[in-house]
Amino acid sequence: MLKITYYLKAAFCAVVCTAGISFSLISSDIISEFLVKSLRLKTSPEFNGGPVAADFFDETEDDAGSGILNYPRYSQFVPGSLDLVRYTVHEPVYKAVWQQNPEYWQLDFEFKAGSQELRNVMVYICVDCIPGGETVPLFDNAENIEFDSLHPWNFAVWLSGESGTVYNEKHSAVCGTENYFKHGGKKIVVRIPLADKELRKIYASKTTWHYVAAGAFSKWDTGGFLPADRNEKIYDLLDGSLDSASRARQFSSRTFCPVEVKMQESSAQCDSDFESKVKEQFGKIQDQKIVPLLEEPASDSSFAQKLEYAVCVFEQGLHEKAEKILERLVKEDSGSALANAYYGSCLAIRGGKSNVFSAMKLVNQSFVYLDRAASLSEGTGEEIEVLLNRAGVASSVPETVFRKSAVAAWDYVRIAELCKGLYGEENSYERAVVSAYYYICAAENFRKAGLDEDAKMYAYYAEKIFQTQ
Repeated sequence: MLKITYYLKAAFCAVVCTAGISFSLISSDIISEFLVKSLRLKTSPEFNGGPVAADFFDETEDDAGSGILNYPRYSQFVPGSLDLVRYTVHEPVYKAVWQQNPEYWQLDFEFKAGSQELRNVMVYICVDCIPGGETVPLFDNAENIEFDSLHPWNFAVWLSGESGTVYNEKHSAVCGTENYFKHGGKKIVVRIPLADKELRKIYASKTTWHYVAAGAFSKWDTGGFLPADRNEKIYDLLDGSLDSASRARQFSSRTFCPVEVKMQESSAQCDSDFESKVKEQFGKIQDQKIVPLLEEPASDSSFAQKLEYAVCVFEQGLHEKAEKILERLVKEDSGSALANAYYGSCLAIRGGKSNVFSAMKLVNQSFVYLDRAASLSEGTGEEIEVLLNRAGVASSVPETVFRKSAVAAWDYVRIAELCKGLYGEENSYERAVVSAYYYICAAENFRKAGLDEDAKMYAYYAEKIFQTQ
């Protein structure tokens, strides 16, 4: 329990640090925001695939078919190559004249590992405004699955290696796809050209249903899907069943359940009620962990005693006094991660009370110490406390001036992961609240940084923590 109290005490000091940065920096933020908006510098959705219509996250380590399948014995395959973890559907884009195909529809796939060379991906799409449809796979005896009769597919997108082709329900090729591979093949961006009259009907759709499956590729097998025991050829699929049926149930019934996509922009915001409740519960936990101010140590006290006192002074909001003590401690031991972290926070807080030019200098100087502290603490028991300091400062300074929101976001992600290991079963609820809170902090900072995809992913992780309690 002592260890938990220690880290929650560190969390409190980060909150104090954040609150200590005053409004003197706001004027510079307003000016920057005005310039950005006036010059229209914000990236247009047409440059990045269009607004997101739907985002789906799939369980990891579920890429074993019915449970008896093994990865193909190819050196190119590593575990996770067929493990679909995320599928994103964008709104169709119209008249993006600067693109290779000015009218297109973008689909994003993310796998746990690469590469794409031996990966086979099939997406079957049912479009609400197109009558009819197909209920068997594109290639005979390929995936060995059946489709929901209420949502027969109208188009099939087949990705094999680096190539992609769109087929209609008559099993005829319509066009090729424009493909991009990122992060060593872990992420695939697919753009479907919509110039063809048949595909242009997608613009009029309000809802589409998507069946997404990933398997191993073999140029010698029907449809490219590598044969497997008992003809169970799918390694991973995106589960769209309403009752969250397991993959095993889907395989046993052979019926593939689709995910539903409303063809309109979805928000990157996490549920505000959920966020508020988590923050409220986190605040109650924090209130129980406040440590009273210690007596000032004697001049001949150890470095550790002086540092502990400096941190307590900082937590009490006496930042000027804390800064003087910490400045001496950093000079005494420049390799102390905690001394560097808290001194960096003090500099940032002083910057928040200064004029704009002094503030910029002090904040930049603070990150010299905060970054050094993060490097020194990596993999140690001090890492959470150090990262809370850097994340607190990074999330508080104006994003348009310092561009530190992404730094704060990734720090909070790391903190959330580390916090999961601090609690035993008897504190499982406390662990859930603390981890979810820091995932929410990460999502908020990803949004400020304009990284909406990451924001949605970590907001999802926050909610998922309570779903598994």
